[in-house]
Amino acid sequence: MEKPFQYRFDWGPSKARQNVKDPGIAFERAATVFLDPQALSEFDEEHRQEEDRWITLGLDRTGTLLVVYHEVKLQRQLERIAQKKGKEIGDVVNQLVRKEVELLEELT
Repeated sequence: MEKPFQYRFDWGPSKARQNVKDPGIAFERAATVFLDPQALSEFDEEHRQEEDRWITLGLDRTGTLLVVYHEVKLQRQLERIAQKKGKEIGDVVNQLVRKEVELLEELT
């Protein structure tokens, strides 16, 4: 049985308040863009020196087209998983890659 991919969103309270004022969209609403199966995401090359920022274009839950700027914090997730399992990050990454390869082999 395939496990659905899950997102976890987090943001600071002051940034959330600021976003509600300008541009007038709450983060909770903006996050629904990731439920759009036709949403498009692209790495933001223009800001790559400052952060790993992505731009996603998609429809929110109301059907409004939004552009969402966001970060994917994979490194922090990997660090938490590695710490919990008492392993190095490299070992966790290798294990994830092996599982991904096994899944791909099952599909082909």
